[in-house]
Amino acid sequence: MIRILIFINTLLFISIACAGDIFNGTVSFKNNQWHFIRCSITQDDYLIETSQDVITHLKALQQQEKNYWINVVADVNKQRNGNLILEVEKVIEVHLGASCHLLDAIKNFENRE
Repeated sequence: MIRILIFINTLLFISIACAGDIFNGTVSFKNNQWHFIRCSITQDDYLIETSQDVITHLKALQQQEKNYWINVVADVNKQRNGNLILEVEKVIEVHLGASCHLLDAIKNFENRE
């Protein structure tokens, strides 16, 4: 019985500790706010809320590379003034010199011919 309770508590802790989804997209800074443009057909635009550490990382990426996309662990929890808010926990992967947007891939393909 104790083993079952420990197992259940472990599962609950894991689900709480790993809360959030993985989002793929590009980042831009406009109107004094950080925006995350999701790599999807609809290219949803989210305002980013995050820690100062993540903001510092995003600033460094913007200075280092114009063309990149990232994977983040985040949650979409609310909407403010008609804007979706993406609460970014952390950046887990950076893809320099590339874009994950379909329209960018089509443009690159057309430019190769």
